[in-house]
Parts: sequence; structure tokens; C-alpha cells
Amino acid sequence: MNLNRTLRSLATAGLLSALPGLPALAQAPAPELSLAYSSYHLRPATGVDQRLNGFTLGARRGLDAAWSVEAALSRQTATEAGSVDLTQVGLVAGPRYSRVWTSRWQGFAHALAGIQRLSATDGADSDHSTTLVLEPGIGVDCAVSRRVSLRAQEDYVWTHYAGLDQHSVCFFLGVVIRK
Repeated sequence: MNLNRTLRSLATAGLLSALPGLPALAQAPAPELSLAYSSYHLRPATGVDQRLNGFTLGARRGLDAAWSVEAALSRQTATEAGSVDLTQVGLVAGPRYSRVWTSRWQGFAHALAGIQRLSATDGADSDHSTTLVLEPGIGVDCAVSRRVSLRAQEDYVWTHYAGLDQHSVCFFLGVVIRK
């Protein structure tokens, strides 16, 4: 089950960050922008799972050596049953804890909250639902230069559309540009 795997990954990241042998960032991280492909697995409590694909645009600003604040805007789309177009747009923000493992590798964990809107359109008919979203996640950056990194990230996403809970997972692959 993906939820169990995600929770184990979060626990592992927390334990790794607490180990004394791992160095922390020497100074507050530079501001960064990220652009990522996102694959969203919408898992409603009842009904059919949906896979939506899209992008996420993010920004982060360091507060101190390990803590920062980040925000992200995402948009994913899919077609259900060959005729219903699904579009999901979200805006989240929250704290992030980062840990440098080597000069190339950095891991992080974050807890984001915000708002998400899911729209379904079938010809002239359309429906939408807006909900609060909670999005804890973990990720890793691999530096390719001083200012550019590649990012892989997985978030557990809790939403509540149309009176039903959804426990979804979103995977991101992208590029990070630092000042």
C-alpha cells in the first residue's frame, strides 16, 4: 500500500536527519524556483481511481540553516471514461526541513496545506468541487551545478471532495534553480 510506504519513508527521513554524523546546511539556503512534472494518483474512498498528469511550479525561501518556507502551484489533467475531462488545480504552502547529506545530495521533508479544486467537464455539463488539502511529503535533490539540481519527490495528499475523503499520492520529477 502506498500510504504505508510513504509513512515509512517519512519516518526514515526523520531518523536520518537526526543522526549526528550527517552535516546540516552551513547557512540559510538561497531562494529557489522549481518546475516539475507531476503524476497524481487520485484515490477516492469509493469509486474509480484516477491518474492525472501535469506540472508543479514551486518557490522556497530559507529561514535558517535547515528550515524554510515553500509554496507550490500545481495543475493536473486527465480524461475519464473517454469523455469526461478532469482538471485539478492546487495551491499549497508550508514549512520544510532540509538536510545536506553530501556536496551533491540533499534530502527534505515538508508539511504543506492549502486549497485544491477538481473540475469535471463532459460536453456542456460541468461540475467542480473545492477542498482544503494537507500534503506531507519527502524528496531528494541531486546537484548538477552550484545553481541547478534535479529533484524527485513524493507527497501523500489528503483531500475531501464531494463529501468523501481521498488519500492520494503525487510523484514529482523536476528541475530546481537556485539564486
